[in-house]
Amino acid sequence: LAVTGPGRGDGKTLTALNLAVSLAGNRTRTVLLVDLDLRAPKLHRYLGLPRQPGIGDYLLGDVPLSSCLVHPAIDGLVVLPAGRAPGRASSDLLASARMIALAAELKQRYADRVVIYDLPPLLSADDAIVFLRHVDCCLLTVSYGHTRKRDFQQCLELLEGCAVVGTVLN
Repeated sequence: LAVTGPGRGDGKTLTALNLAVSLAGNRTRTVLLVDLDLRAPKLHRYLGLPRQPGIGDYLLGDVPLSSCLVHPAIDGLVVLPAGRAPGRASSDLLASARMIALAAELKQRYADRVVIYDLPPLLSADDAIVFLRHVDCCLLTVSYGHTRKRDFQQCLELLEGCAVVGTVLN
């Protein structure tokens, strides 16, 4: 499941985190929450974690994946933070063969695990667009009084072909 929105401040990261915690609390499935907003990661701050190795470091080939996974004090939840900001375009990393292989592995390794990706905003860069084909569905966040109708409509057009399971109004 990808969580994204039109722009910064639409609540996508907090929505992804709250959904992950809620699903982990259900105890029928485990949850892996992945911060793919490599340009402006926030997940580590919401969880009170120091900036540490994460998926950016893994994709650049510097750190093994096992060293990037964080087990917060929430049963059933594992977090893969963004880690180091890439020196090259983050969209290149998200479209890389290494990322595609990782997404496939995360999807297939544990049948009872839900993988939630906190993606960058759709309208600020092409990062989310290049990665969306590797998810089963998408949740769109919008912000009351902040998100413009035309931006919301443009997001729906960009998400054509991706199963949008709903919209969260923050």
